[in-house]
Amino acid sequence: PVFIRRVEDKSGNILEMALPEHIRVVDERTAYMISCLLETVVDEGTGRSVRTRGYRWYAAGKTGTTDDYRDAWFIGFNRQFVLGIWVGFDDNTTLGRNQSGAVAALPSWPPIMQKAIERMAPRTANGTPIIDALELEISQPQGIVTQRVSARTGLLPRSLTESTIEEKFIAGTEPTPLSDSLRFNFYPSMYRENLYDSLIVYLGGARPVEQDSIPFLDLSAPNVIRPNR
Repeated sequence: PVFIRRVEDKSGNILEMALPEHIRVVDERTAYMISCLLETVVDEGTGRSVRTRGYRWYAAGKTGTTDDYRDAWFIGFNRQFVLGIWVGFDDNTTLGRNQSGAVAALPSWPPIMQKAIERMAPRTANGTPIIDALELEISQPQGIVTQRVSARTGLLPRSLTESTIEEKFIAGTEPTPLSDSLRFNFYPSMYRENLYDSLIVYLGGARPVEQDSIPFLDLSAPNVIRPNR
């Protein structure tokens, strides 16, 4: 924080000014992806009551709660403002049962942020604030792509019937047919024609009996994207 912005003489001449120093500390694509994650907290996660309390513009943030509910906070931001709300006692005693960040701290955030936005906005002749919602959004930099992925795994969907969501990725990091590093059901080492097709992985011993149209997958063989019919 800057406590002294400038020094002027009695005539209003600026004698000294504190100029902000801009230093890039993180790649803009990484910063944007973090903003997207925190935007989801507000829209779908523990911060979603921001939306039910009257705040309707862009917001991203995170709730926080310490052990035994001693501290509760919510820190949220948009392109113009960052606002943090902390609730707690000086003697570190508990706030009480279930007094999480979403319960104790977040409710103060929407009205304060809304008031700050309205105070900085230009006004009409009758004093109504003119707020451009786009000025509050975090701009998407170059090098970001969108891709539809499985809502369950975050990988490519297994079939046309699987529930999917659209996610953003830094170009080159989006999931591919062979990106299942967690070996989720050994998918997607092999294409599955239907959602309920069995995928049998042969690890040696007696050959399994095929349960459907999808042949077994021999781990010693090259990866197969789509089996031959």
